[in-house]
Amino acid sequence: MDPPKEGSGETGISPSGKRLMKVKQEISEKMKRDKKEAKDSIAGRVSKRVKKKDVSRGSASLGPHSPSSLKIQEVVNLMVQAHGQKELARVCSSDETPETTPEGWFCIHEKYISKCHLRFPLPDLLLDLLDHYQLALSQLCPSVIRVINGFITRAKEEGVAVGLTELMSLYTIKESSSKDGGSGTYYHPCRPRLSLFKSSGSDDDWRKKYFYVKIDPTTVPVGRALSVIWSDISDIEDPPKLTDKLSRALFRKLYQSPNTWASFTISRIGSARFPERYNARFLDPIPAKDLEEKTQAPKMRPSFRTRSKSAAAASASRGSDKTQGGAFLSSLKEVLDDGSSVPVRDVNPVETRAQDVVPRPEVPPVEVNPQAARDPLEVEPPRNKRSQTDLGDRPTRSSSPSSRGGTVGWNFTHSKPGSILDDPWVWQPS
Repeated sequence: MDPPKEGSGETGISPSGKRLMKVKQEISEKMKRDKKEAKDSIAGRVSKRVKKKDVSRGSASLGPHSPSSLKIQEVVNLMVQAHGQKELARVCSSDETPETTPEGWFCIHEKYISKCHLRFPLPDLLLDLLDHYQLALSQLCPSVIRVINGFITRAKEEGVAVGLTELMSLYTIKESSSKDGGSGTYYHPCRPRLSLFKSSGSDDDWRKKYFYVKIDPTTVPVGRALSVIWSDISDIEDPPKLTDKLSRALFRKLYQSPNTWASFTISRIGSARFPERYNARFLDPIPAKDLEEKTQAPKMRPSFRTRSKSAAAASASRGSDKTQGGAFLSSLKEVLDDGSSVPVRDVNPVETRAQDVVPRPEVPPVEVNPQAARDPLEVEPPRNKRSQTDLGDRPTRSSSPSSRGGTVGWNFTHSKPGSILDDPWVWQPS
């Protein structure tokens, strides 16, 4: 190949080299396009997440809620049940959701009133929770309303002044999720071993029915603000809590059995929230910090080694098994001899003697036949029992000939041939 001429612009690269360079340029341009498309795709997904999470007033997004299925008459009945004015409530249109609540109104779910006994005006403890976490009322699951109503009721019945600090000392708040899309709503789980209430029933369909209520002194206490914008609490710290000791003391004070939600009736919750209306009286409330935990130290069972030592010591103090009986009798004798009682005398066993047999007057004496004594068919009368007056010293055996191998007592035989019934002195039946 001829070298390139000066000023001709030729580089002296072979055709194969040019084709290789062209392929490299095409690959480089394709990689750049792919990277740009990937970045655009990621940015689009992130933008959608941000828009879904940062929903504001007037947004067309419906969020996790579908249009409400409540009718006008149902809304009126709910307002009457909640001690509110029916003019202060209205149904939601098809394009209105809890996330699109207008200014001057707040959204409330049907389950709050019908199943959780929420009444107007809203309780201060509920407003404190919403204000601290910057949440809208419609972001709370029904279980939160139950916990707050039950917490207020038990505190009123026990005479304890409670607030957000005491509530969050026994409970925490977490974001909920479900197959229907519950992102943005929150529930109230209890802290470990501090469960005051047990819920009954399911609230899976609680998002389907809701309506708007106007902010008014009869619905929201004067001077209290109520947010209508949905927000996220991931960056919000929890309020200060009681110490572990005081938290346990508060739990023991408020806990009772049964603690199911069925025991918290409408009148019971209403009496705690509105004592004047229900003509109810309660104890004067004291601060929760004044509660003292009264716990007894658990009784520890002695270890196996300690029990073995105590058993051995007790056995040694009593003496061996062979001497326990004699020691007991000696101590019993000392007790009987003490004082003015007559001393116990040793009773010597009496030697067994043959008793004299005296024939009855009307029966003639019977002669003993010496030959009958050698009769093998002798009848031996029962032996006399030995004396057992003293268990410590056994009686000695009798030295009489009858007690050394012979029979004890006298053997009697009939001296005349024939039956004894033939004798004239034997009584005959008439």
